[in-house]
Amino acid sequence: MARRSRTGYHDGEWSVPAGHLEGGEDALTGLARELREEVMIEISQTPCRPVLVMHRARGARRRR
Repeated sequence: MARRSRTGYHDGEWSVPAGHLEGGEDALTGLARELREEVMIEISQTPCRPVLVMHRARGARRRR
């Protein structure tokens, strides 16, 4: 968990690091990049096992 700051979106609240895959990027590479960008943590991609992956189609409505 990390406290959001200087994002303009829910600053001051706690959340897990999150993000989107860049074109052609696999899930583990995206995970490593997002952790590096958002919480300045470097990880080895192995042995890394995804436990939750969320998918949202572009333009899909969010449920509240």
